Amino acid sequence: MMDLITPKTPGQLVKEAMEAKGWNQSDLAFALGTTTAAINQILSDKRGISHNMARTLGAALDQQASTFARVQAEWDVQRAEEPDPTVSTRARVHDQARLDRSRT
Repeated sequence: MMDLITPKTPGQLVKEAMEAKGWNQSDLAFALGTTTAAINQILSDKRGISHNMARTLGAALDQQASTFARVQAEWDVQRAEEPDPTVSTRARVHDQARLDRSRT
C-alpha cells in the first residue's frame, strides 16, 4: 500500500492515487463498477466521497479508506459556512453565568 501526500481536495487525492497506479478515469470506473461521469464528478469535487465510496476507493486504489474519508471531511469543513458570530458570544455569556452561579 502506497501512502500519498494528502492533497487539498478529495478529487486531487483520488487523481493522485489513480496516477500512482497508472490508471485513467475509465480504469477506475471499471474497477468500481460505475461510470466515467461519476468518476469525473469526484475528480472535479462536484460529488463528495461517502464512507462507502471511501472503502470502495481504498480497495480499488490500495489506500486506506480512512484517508479518503478524512480528506472529504476536512474539505467539507473548509467549505462550510461560518457560524453566526452570536453563537460564540452566547457561549461565553453562558459560561460566565455558570461560573458566577458556582461562586455563590
